[in-house]
Amino acid sequence: MNPLELTSRLSRLAAAFALGCLLAACGGGGGGGSVTPPVTTPAGASTSWAGPYVSADESYFALAVQDGQTLELRAVRYLNATSAIIYSGPLALGNEGAADVPSLKAMRADGSSRTGFASLTGVSAVAHSAVFTLNDASDSLQVSPVLSGSQRQPVNALSGTWTGTWVDGLVGSNTAIALSNVGGGISVNIQALGCSGVSIAFGPYLSQAGVYRTTIAYPNTTECSLRRGQSLTGWAWVRAVGAAQRLDLVAIDSQGSGVVFRADR
Repeated sequence: MNPLELTSRLSRLAAAFALGCLLAACGGGGGGGSVTPPVTTPAGASTSWAGPYVSADESYFALAVQDGQTLELRAVRYLNATSAIIYSGPLALGNEGAADVPSLKAMRADGSSRTGFASLTGVSAVAHSAVFTLNDASDSLQVSPVLSGSQRQPVNALSGTWTGTWVDGLVGSNTAIALSNVGGGISVNIQALGCSGVSIAFGPYLSQAGVYRTTIAYPNTTECSLRRGQSLTGWAWVRAVGAAQRLDLVAIDSQGSGVVFRADR
């Protein structure tokens, strides 16, 4: 082999070695080895809302329904049979059972309104826990106890007659109410806390959410006091409680002030 052929062969060998070294991530003064893939942390499973939830002692319930592009939360915490706190706001679902309400509104049992935020954890098909934090210039930070709830299967069983307690923190009172001939797609008129001609319109059953859209319209009359001329929007749902059936209804205005109605049959 002449010197020229030897030089050409050595050049080709050197080029081949350099290419092999590059593909094997060797060089740069170090030995050969395989490329270590970048470490990525998975975001986790997306949280999904399973439906209405209620605590074992029936003192708390929460539901969320898609309203346009927003998932709206409504939660009610009964302090006793005749007074309650209503929480509301857009629900942002996170990952691994987490959710938040960054702009929470609350109507307390005395009718006063508060703002704050809510953090939910462990949201699944069977349970969740929530902490509601309220901020107010005259009050210290208020955090409700952690509330755990188990999902109760809602049913399409609104039709019929319901008797229960109508609670309105803004008016500051409650009363027994009987709803007769109720059903999905039906409007009924009642008298609530001295206000006659209150109209409650129930929409059709939303099977994916397990609820009925509900609108409450107050007439513009003097005896309707602080609610005169108002329109409240919300949801109602029915579930089995032992051998009985229970109806829960919550409806609010744009400020988060509203009414709740719980009835059995």
